[in-house]
Amino acid sequence: MSKKTKQVNPMAWVFLAIVLGIASALIWGEKMSFLAPIGNIFINLIKMCCVPLVMCSIMKAVANMNDMRKLGRIGGKMLGLYVAFGAVSGILGLILAFATNLGSGITPSNAEEVEAQSFSVLEVIVNMVPSNVFSAMSNFELLPCIVFSIFFGIALTMIGKKAEPVLEVLDGALEAIYKIIEMVMKISPIGIFALLAAGIGSSGKEVLSTLGVLIILVGIGCGLLLVIYAIVTKVSSGVPMKKIIMAYIRVAATAFSTRSSSATLPLTMTTATEDLNCDKEVASFTLPVGCTINMNGFICELCLIAVLAGNFYGSPLSLGQCLIAVVISTLSGIGMPGIPNGGAVFYVVLFGALGLPNGALIAMLLGVESLMDMICTMANVCGDMAAASVISASEGRGRVQ
Repeated sequence: MSKKTKQVNPMAWVFLAIVLGIASALIWGEKMSFLAPIGNIFINLIKMCCVPLVMCSIMKAVANMNDMRKLGRIGGKMLGLYVAFGAVSGILGLILAFATNLGSGITPSNAEEVEAQSFSVLEVIVNMVPSNVFSAMSNFELLPCIVFSIFFGIALTMIGKKAEPVLEVLDGALEAIYKIIEMVMKISPIGIFALLAAGIGSSGKEVLSTLGVLIILVGIGCGLLLVIYAIVTKVSSGVPMKKIIMAYIRVAATAFSTRSSSATLPLTMTTATEDLNCDKEVASFTLPVGCTINMNGFICELCLIAVLAGNFYGSPLSLGQCLIAVVISTLSGIGMPGIPNGGAVFYVVLFGALGLPNGALIAMLLGVESLMDMICTMANVCGDMAAASVISASEGRGRVQ
């Protein structure tokens, strides 16, 4: 007779790895640097998924925009709003990070290997267009890969039914990539332990307080986004502010606990139509798309992390790099996979695009990602409702008379 054994929650292993990694670093310091190769293998496993994940995700997302022809104007308004909300979220994250000088005062052991890079805005724009996409892929140049993916997705929408086999291949490829990431994340406690022990041992315990500040700033940024969304909803719909606040609290609480825009979607749709006066046709179209591509809280988080990483490695972001951070963060929101710790892939993407090294900082971020994800998901779903409210009002269907 077999006995049923309880499986330990994966997050419990991650938490144990964090505790042991930090404790080992504080006790033995730089002696733990011998674990760095193990941590680097973990980072490489994540990094190998980045280019195919980003390209396949964006190709599929853009190609699926073909459905917007059903609603014409509404699709265009939705995309415009999501891009605008994403840009505002990214800029807000940069402002908060620069205002607090996030990540300064910490010098990792490999700081001397990082050279400050200067970018002009024109140079950034020129370099975004690849002359050879395969060269960009092999050199881990994500922006050119993203531009190619957007054009490829647009082309798929233009060739109609002939694109269906390609879309099936993209679906299968994405499922396979998600499965690889899932397998990599099963060994994440080992990689996190090695990276934390080696990284904090070399960098010093002051990095821990920086992570606390990061979480607080993510909370402040997402809180400010909620205020902006509430005001936007009030102006567009005419619904009383008290009713808007109660609706946002109800949806945000569910989003915080589930860490999933998709899992919150039924409540989001009901709340948007019944409490915020959104048109049902508009809500049924924009909200499902929004829970996939409108990740404003995550965009704010990534821009905060961009500044943190630049200061951490002694290479403060230039104007061009800030532009790259906003673009990468906004596009990462579109391609964000709905799997545990999926955001870790985009940490690597972001660092690579900014010319910064991957390593211990990734593990430190993974250690607090779950909490940041809870906070960011609240902003994500409330941003979806705000967009639905604006679009409904613009169509003459969502304004309280």
